Amino acid sequence: MKSQITQRVFCVGMALLVLAVTMQDASAQKRSVADRRQHPGKGFWSNQAASRRMGHALDYSRGLSNYARQAQTVDHGFATSQVEEIGRNISVAEQQLSVVRKEAQQSGDKQTVADIDQIAKDLTAASTAHADCEKHCQQANLDTTKLDRSAGEVTKSLESAAQRHQQMMKRLHPEATTEPKKD
Repeated sequence: MKSQITQRVFCVGMALLVLAVTMQDASAQKRSVADRRQHPGKGFWSNQAASRRMGHALDYSRGLSNYARQAQTVDHGFATSQVEEIGRNISVAEQQLSVVRKEAQQSGDKQTVADIDQIAKDLTAASTAHADCEKHCQQANLDTTKLDRSAGEVTKSLESAAQRHQQMMKRLHPEATTEPKKD
């Protein structure tokens, strides 16, 4: 009788041990997935911030283009504030992407570095067109056709940058990507 009790206690103990190890292993896997999602690295968050900034700059450039085309008289102050916001958002997007580039270079991710280089070219083109918008706003007699054209160039370059960035994010973090807003 004593040996049966000992045997049962031993079996129950072994079952509990197996159950504890299994649960510990499963919870460790859950923690690592959660940890990866909560702490994916500076590059992930910088990518998210860069995406938002490109989107904001894109909204401002589209709005400026529409304003230049549709307003009967253009208010220099308003146009200038829109151009400043475009430039600020492009600049911050470039800064955020430099963080992503640095992380990609450190990890040896050549594809991401190449993607960022292409996005950076688009942002450089947007910056150049933005500089033209600034010049137009500084003129006493603001030419709305030229402002519209320059704002359109900013928009075109930012759309390309945003599209390339979205493709890169789908490749890097398919579980975290969302489709960009479409007007």
